[in-house]
Amino acid sequence: MKTVITSSFLLFGNDFEPQELLEIIKIKPSNIWKIGERKIKDNPILLHSENGWALTINSQHCMCLGSQIRDLVNKLNPHIKQILTAQKKFKLSAAFTSAVYIYSNEIPSIHLESDIVRLINDLEAFIDIDIYNV
Repeated sequence: MKTVITSSFLLFGNDFEPQELLEIIKIKPSNIWKIGERKIKDNPILLHSENGWALTINSQHCMCLGSQIRDLVNKLNPHIKQILTAQKKFKLSAAFTSAVYIYSNEIPSIHLESDIVRLINDLEAFIDIDIYNV
């Protein structure tokens, strides 16, 4: 098996209905959830503590995290103004998250270009990168 990376852009908070974001942002999310819903289908213990909206680049063989984040940003770019409007209106937090699954010591590069770092800053987003050596 080859190294796989999954990346997402998340918006989350307490005072909004995830469906409302679709009307403002005009991007169909990969996933939405509400407070109290299960994070993992078969696990009744791990529950969401906030409402959320996610756009995800599905798992794919990738040797550069930055290129996958670039693909995600390219999908978001036409909608940045609307995302910022929604963040302000609903007091939403933002995050870029990635899960890197390393197989057979096939280690990808993990870097972000300066324009992406600026966008992350403009969105006041945090970055979460989880690395699994499987």
